[in-house]
Amino acid sequence: MRIEGPYCEFGVFETVILGILTSSSAWATVARECKDTASDKKVLCFGSRHIHPAVAPVMERAAIIGGVAGFSEVKIFVSGGLTPERIGILNKEKVDAFGVGSYISDASPIDMTLDIKEVEGKSIAKRGRIPGKIENLKLKRIM
Repeated sequence: MRIEGPYCEFGVFETVILGILTSSSAWATVARECKDTASDKKVLCFGSRHIHPAVAPVMERAAIIGGVAGFSEVKIFVSGGLTPERIGILNKEKVDAFGVGSYISDASPIDMTLDIKEVEGKSIAKRGRIPGKIENLKLKRIM
């Protein structure tokens, strides 16, 4: 992500942006890990019961982006203390779906930072970082 503009206009949002990105990335990553282990079987996110209700929709969305399913009817459903390792073991049984809660909600945030790369057209950087804008063809301008 690249944010351009006067720092005084967006700097106040730095903590919020990083909080959302680091936590959402972690939730999506562990959800993908569970889904990959479950193969063709469904994985539902039960993590909402472990976090603040105001944050729960953000975690649920991240888990869906990571590959878990929304609510669905299943015949044999397993939940309770599931991790990818346990899913791998249970995946060999006649199980239709897995409900994963604390493994998703307790995911450690993925560390990331926002760096100032340019000031008034001059390339700058913290020690150990590459100064100036770095070309990234995956970025798309949205505003």
